[in-house]
Amino acid sequence: MRHALLVLVLAGAPALARADASINVMLNAQGQQLASDYGQSEDQVIQRVKDGIASYYETNNIAELLRGFADTAAADDRGIGVDYDLHPGDVVVGAEAHGALATDVTLDGSSHVVTGAVVGGTATAGWDLAKVGAPRVAVFANGFYEGATIHGLTGHLLSLGGHALVRVVTARGGGAVTWTGLAVMAGVEYARWSLGTSAPIISDTALTSASTGEVKEIAFIANGTLSLLSSTVSIPLEVTTGVKLFGVLVIYGGGGADLTFGSSTLTAGLSGDLTIDADRTPIGTATITASGSVSPTAVTAHALAGLQLTTRHVHVFVQGEITPQAETAALGVRGAF
Repeated sequence: MRHALLVLVLAGAPALARADASINVMLNAQGQQLASDYGQSEDQVIQRVKDGIASYYETNNIAELLRGFADTAAADDRGIGVDYDLHPGDVVVGAEAHGALATDVTLDGSSHVVTGAVVGGTATAGWDLAKVGAPRVAVFANGFYEGATIHGLTGHLLSLGGHALVRVVTARGGGAVTWTGLAVMAGVEYARWSLGTSAPIISDTALTSASTGEVKEIAFIANGTLSLLSSTVSIPLEVTTGVKLFGVLVIYGGGGADLTFGSSTLTAGLSGDLTIDADRTPIGTATITASGSVSPTAVTAHALAGLQLTTRHVHVFVQGEITPQAETAALGVRGAF
């Protein structure tokens, strides 16, 4: 699901950013003794814990994290619901399973608190306007809502889209192989992705003894508020073409440019104990305060490729897409009437 077949890169315009964060760590008597036993100063242990917390929460890269958060949400809705092989006059309704994975390492959920992966399903509908005097035009709509919990964060993603496909060059050829012509797609896409704390967030920092090499995991059990919200509106413009084999199997591809507006914001106020060992022996406390506001990448590009099996009343397809910010994929089925 993670990989598209083509790559098209367009440099994005600069995005506005404002970000600030601070981490404070204090050791109690047990923490000071741990530092002594491990052959380190109190300041060295404090700095090690700060570095671990900063890495997990990406406090040194808030602007990049927020921009990647917004870009992934926007990419997940790119072109969803468009049928690239619609019969004249058909109405289609269906569903898609789709997902997006951020290319930004600050959104790697295995090592950071915020994950850049979106997986969900979308309801879609479309109408070819041949019967109302527009034989080269088809219009589409889609809607999607999902909730999920990961790493102590509860998230919600809402996406809505509307697209129009215009066949600027109609199909040519016949028999076993038909060129599908050239189509231009434009649309408006809205995505709103939010994450907020729903449970304590636990992160670990390794502390290694200078003399024995023994390792202790220092756990930071954070409570409080961590809120991320991204809201974007995108306008994609895309050109596609393809070939149809034996009248049923379409191989298509193309690319386009995307204009995106919106913002991604962060508010964090977290505090909690630092502990070691299975019995959670407290060795100190830590606090995080952070805030930020960033615009998504304003101008970017995407490339896509897909396969669609088109029968008279059933369309089944798989499609992959890539942008400089995310990789997306979709699998779906539509009924045609």
